[in-house]
Amino acid sequence: MSKRISPPSGSLTDKPFPEDFGDPKTPCAPVEHPLSEMAWVVIGQIGLATGYVLGIKMLSIGLNVAEFGRFSLGLTLINFVQLTLFTPLAQGLMRYWSVCSTQGHLASFHGITVVWMSRLVWGTLSAVGVLAIICLVFGQTQWMGIVGASLVAGAFGGCVNSDIAILNAARNRKAAAGLNIAAACLKPIAGYLFSTSLVRNAELALVGYGAASLVMVVVSRKQVLEGHPGFAARPQLGSDHLELAGRILRYSWPFLPIGMFSWVQQSADRWALQAIMGAEAVGRFAVVSQLAFYPMVFLASVLQLFFMPIAYTRAEAHPKKAYMAWSVLYRMVGIYLVLSALIVGVFHGFSEPLVLLVSRSAYVGYHGFLAGIGIGWGLYYLGVMLSGFGFVLKESRTYIPAGLGSAFVAAAGCMLGAWAYGPQGVVAGLWLSGGLYALWNGWIAYRLVLISRR
Repeated sequence: MSKRISPPSGSLTDKPFPEDFGDPKTPCAPVEHPLSEMAWVVIGQIGLATGYVLGIKMLSIGLNVAEFGRFSLGLTLINFVQLTLFTPLAQGLMRYWSVCSTQGHLASFHGITVVWMSRLVWGTLSAVGVLAIICLVFGQTQWMGIVGASLVAGAFGGCVNSDIAILNAARNRKAAAGLNIAAACLKPIAGYLFSTSLVRNAELALVGYGAASLVMVVVSRKQVLEGHPGFAARPQLGSDHLELAGRILRYSWPFLPIGMFSWVQQSADRWALQAIMGAEAVGRFAVVSQLAFYPMVFLASVLQLFFMPIAYTRAEAHPKKAYMAWSVLYRMVGIYLVLSALIVGVFHGFSEPLVLLVSRSAYVGYHGFLAGIGIGWGLYYLGVMLSGFGFVLKESRTYIPAGLGSAFVAAAGCMLGAWAYGPQGVVAGLWLSGGLYALWNGWIAYRLVLISRR
């Protein structure tokens, strides 16, 4: 029988959580109020989805179709920074929060969090200068503002997302939901105000997103500090911080290539259309694509934010019986399959009014692609759901080949599809890449389940 773990004075250990560890104030405690937690998760994600829809509506009205297309390309650059730099950090922080909280290493955890956030922000700002020079050298000055504003907004937004990950790991769902809602709604409002107050262009809209994200960094940092007494007002790095940093890094680094592949998957459609058909086609397609994309993100995020911390806790409590967490993941995947099918059905039956609801008549021409794009994203996020089996076993690097293959198919398929068939070809590329990702990750999950039961 495992003994209760007391906070050590030495180095960090990987001791399993005890089976009788039942203090409700600790992150590894049993979920005593699952409905309350789920409610806050859903509220936060509804607020996030509302912000996404608000952004499409306000910016599609405030900008002409071509400028909205350029703005949409800027959003892909924001996504690049967050997926490749800050998502790996957030995943590592969320994974090791419970270990650090239980073993008394929150001061070092906080110190590492602040150091890495600062380095990523300064690294991104340095990259802006380098890319500006590259744009000048190659005569692409029209992209300087888009690139610079997008990367800065992505860095500040990534810091907020990392803080939200910490709050979710600590099961402070209410605070995480509040930050999600505030950030999601403040960014499009600021983007609209900036872009309509001076010149109606994509650059100013993205500057507004960056300004709103900077404000939210201050709010999210304050929320994290006030909610966790174990965090010192000034970040501290204890004697164990190098070992802790190494463990977080080893868990987090595979998310960097996975993030790059995910970015290609999520952005290939718009960049392919930009290369073949221009910014106006991007603008029209982006409205439909984002309308299909965000419900799947919303559904996947709600399920992951609720089920994954529970699965992680079970895996830590029973390190030699990983299958104890499988039932949680089975429920997560099953619920996703049912609800994603319902979403696609709604897309098929109400495509035109839905597109008109979130934009204006100039964008309705592509409404027929809504259900098809929804199927593509539904398949892709099925793969994301299935990847939970490997993440619970700390086998995140297992998914690098799947991400690489899917990203390659997305890039090649969307580009060739746009060249040969226009938007229809892009939709076909999304089907191929999403289907490949779901099948590959499904095979990995099947293999891991079989191995764990031997």
